[in-house]
Amino acid sequence: MRERAARPYADRSAFTWTTTALLAAMLAAPARADVVTVVPGESIQDAIDAPGTVDGDEIVIAPGVYRETIDFGGRAITVRSIAPDDPAVVARTVIDGDGAGPVITCTGGEGPDSRLAGLTIRGGVGLSGGGMLVELSAPTVVRCTFVDNEAVFEGGGMFCLAGNPSVIDCRFVGNRAFYGGGISVIDASPRFVDCVFAGNEAVATGGGVDFFNGGAPRLAGCVVTANTAGDGGGLSCEDAGATIYNTIVSANAADLNASVRVAGTVVGTFQYSDVAGSGGSAEWDPAFGSDGGGNIDVDPRFTDAAGADGVAGTLDDDLRPAPDSPVIDAGRNDAIQADFGDLDGDGDLAEPTPLDLDGRPRRADVAATPDTGSGASPLVDMGPYEAAAASTCPWDLTGDGRVDGRDLVMLLRRGHELDFVDLLELLAAWGPCDREGLGPPRRGHGPKRRWQRRR
Repeated sequence: MRERAARPYADRSAFTWTTTALLAAMLAAPARADVVTVVPGESIQDAIDAPGTVDGDEIVIAPGVYRETIDFGGRAITVRSIAPDDPAVVARTVIDGDGAGPVITCTGGEGPDSRLAGLTIRGGVGLSGGGMLVELSAPTVVRCTFVDNEAVFEGGGMFCLAGNPSVIDCRFVGNRAFYGGGISVIDASPRFVDCVFAGNEAVATGGGVDFFNGGAPRLAGCVVTANTAGDGGGLSCEDAGATIYNTIVSANAADLNASVRVAGTVVGTFQYSDVAGSGGSAEWDPAFGSDGGGNIDVDPRFTDAAGADGVAGTLDDDLRPAPDSPVIDAGRNDAIQADFGDLDGDGDLAEPTPLDLDGRPRRADVAATPDTGSGASPLVDMGPYEAAAASTCPWDLTGDGRVDGRDLVMLLRRGHELDFVDLLELLAAWGPCDREGLGPPRRGHGPKRRWQRRR
């Protein structure tokens, strides 16, 4: 059933808006297109193909398992879970391809306004692109998990051919292919930002990541670990002008080149990354490609690389940096990619990505750790997670030390979770976080949110 998305509104008799808050709320709640809700037992593809579905619409998927494959068909629509920011919701909102082909297909010239957000993609089996097939298209993929997908040829988790998708805050875990267990990219220039590639397998090259034959792909703020391949356990780059920034490549395995494989006349460049076996910038091994400076070759010291199940490369691994990790404050600030996923919901796609994979500020200083990266403090960490404590201010949702319009934007974007008391409490806390008398939020609010969860 199609229904117009409701807008939050203020009851002026209940409280008095400050001018700043009112302006922020007006800017935060632009007019929305129609929203179509799909529940278990209904078809996501039917909602996409419905005659009334037009560009700009949102198809919101209720938690459950949907056994189907979907094709965007060139539409500039959003397909998302009810709460893409909530990892628990993402884990419970599953599109299972059930071995019937790529789970998600974007081959119709989709652009950045074709968005996939907050979903688990599993069970895809295709010739290329088990989890997602992208060809001559540039969709935006945010906060999705690609797990247990398989491709006969390239790209177990995702295959990108001559397309430029933007992939942010995604996890590729336990996918398999002949080339590129996690992802395979051919003659394309995608951007992978703050992503995890773990436990993927390739028979030939690129257990986690495989870049091949042209293009200028980017890997920024990612971690590539516990992947396996015949050659290039973590990453393979052959005749592709890839740039790898602020990324960790560690503890991968292969018959040849356990960490990184480089081949051809065009090689990748590493900058401010922790690359196992490379020697770091101090003793860089040219077999790893080009040294862009700031690289290290040390144990990244994850919090718990094997997770509760004791097996590295699975979904329960804790790949956040431990307190003594050398990747803390070791990245390059100007390599932080633009916020093309609009993670903070402020509509500014040109600003540097403001949040990490946990939803915390992307730059946060750890005073006990020397700054070894590049830029003005606070320095970004290598990898997708920042090693900084959460804000002590309950309604500082962005973690920047104050409650302001950016936090209000994030609150209003919660949609189904938003209630009137939330709005009142945030407005009461308006201003710097060091003010006295703010008190904790009521039970069930504030710190339980994804961006304030305990590490």
